[in-house]
Amino acid sequence: MSFDKVKNNHLEIKAVKISGVGKCSVKVEDDNLIMKPLEIDYDSEIVPFSKIVNLSYDAGNFIIEPKIKVTTNQITYNLKGVNDNDSEMMSFYTKLKSIKRESYSKRLNLNDDIEYDIEEDIYDHKQEETSKKSLPTINKNYNNQLAKNFSKNTSQDTNKEDPTEEIRKYHKLKEDKIITEEEFNKKKKELLKL
Repeated sequence: MSFDKVKNNHLEIKAVKISGVGKCSVKVEDDNLIMKPLEIDYDSEIVPFSKIVNLSYDAGNFIIEPKIKVTTNQITYNLKGVNDNDSEMMSFYTKLKSIKRESYSKRLNLNDDIEYDIEEDIYDHKQEETSKKSLPTINKNYNNQLAKNFSKNTSQDTNKEDPTEEIRKYHKLKEDKIITEEEFNKKKKELLKL
C-alpha cells in the first residue's frame, strides 16, 4: 500500500473519546492527524506526522474499549473507542502505523524495502492475566534478594550517627549560646578524630 493511496483515502474514525475533550472525529489528511471535537466548540487539534514519536494500540476487552496512543514530544493523546468500534480502531491504527512508517522512509530518504522500526505495542489483556499469575513469585524472589543484599550492605555500627550531622547539632547549640565556642571546637575535633 503506497503512502499516497492511504493519504487520499482520508482515513477517518467518526467518533473516539479524548480525555478532557470528549467525543471527537479523527482523520488523516495531508501528512497530519486531525482531531475535531464533536460535542464542544473547540478548534481542531492538528498533529503533523513528523511530530509523532510513538504509536501504540491497546485492544481492550469486552469491558474496556480499545485505545490508540499517539505520542508527540509534548503530549500523549489517548484515543478511546466508543460504540463498539473495535474493528474500526484496529484498522485505523494499522493504517496510521503504515503511514508513519512510510513518512519516516520519505523523511529519511530510505528505500521502501527497509522497514523503520515503529514500536509494536499492541496490548493483549489475556497475556496480562497470565503474567499476573507469576507476579507474586517474582515479587517474593525480588523482595528476598533485596533483603539479603540490604543485610550484607548494612554496617555493624547502625547506632552511630554521621559526624557531620553531629557537628551541625553542636553548631546549632553554639549559635543558641548553649555551649561555648571552645566546647564546640573540642567536640568537632573529637567527632572528626583530629
